[in-house]
Amino acid sequence: MDTVGLRHAGSARDAAERGSPALLRAPGGARVAQLAYTDGTGGARRPASAPWAVDPLDARRVIDDARTARRAGAGVVVVSPYWGAAHRTAPDGRQLALARALTASTTHGRPDIDLIVGTRAHTPQPYEKVHGTWAVYGLGDQITGATKRPRGTWGSIARFRFAPPRRAGGRWRVVRAEYLPQLAEQAARVRVRNLARTGGHGRARKKIAKAVLSRGAAADGLRGGR
Repeated sequence: MDTVGLRHAGSARDAAERGSPALLRAPGGARVAQLAYTDGTGGARRPASAPWAVDPLDARRVIDDARTARRAGAGVVVVSPYWGAAHRTAPDGRQLALARALTASTTHGRPDIDLIVGTRAHTPQPYEKVHGTWAVYGLGDQITGATKRPRGTWGSIARFRFAPPRRAGGRWRVVRAEYLPQLAEQAARVRVRNLARTGGHGRARKKIAKAVLSRGAAADGLRGGR
């Protein structure tokens, strides 16, 4: 990833790298911090001699890191948690509790976290506005291998457009929130289809929309993109 200039988060090679947030410059001038954490390691133990190798998902840790990113100049802080139960379209209690805790955290009246985009479930989960901040509980898989579960071939892409703050030190605001439904077709060659631009596949499109919108996101302005 370093070779091609791709910034990365969630794992580090030493303590110094762990303490430096991944900052990206977005079109429009925003400096975006990407923070990533996991709620499990598949049974593997986190190495005691290298605690920076894996970032565990803990609300206090995430908030501390978000504040560090702000001090480093981030205008937008994005948190990517690997959380929840596999193959479930509904978020579990821990996801809901963490989303509430993270979006409730503020510094001088400004939210510490501007967007949560989660993964792990292998199928789309709801998008929801929590304390005024968008939380995507699960995108679903972007590319998938062979699976006997139809919902395992469903995915979504989240697209949020931010506008600059109205005053210095204010919050970058989400002015457009969209999701794109997608389907991984299983064949000799896997093909990923953007269902917003493809005919057919009506059942998959409806199921994805049902999952994504199941916690009232449409009322908060989420729309299907293209």
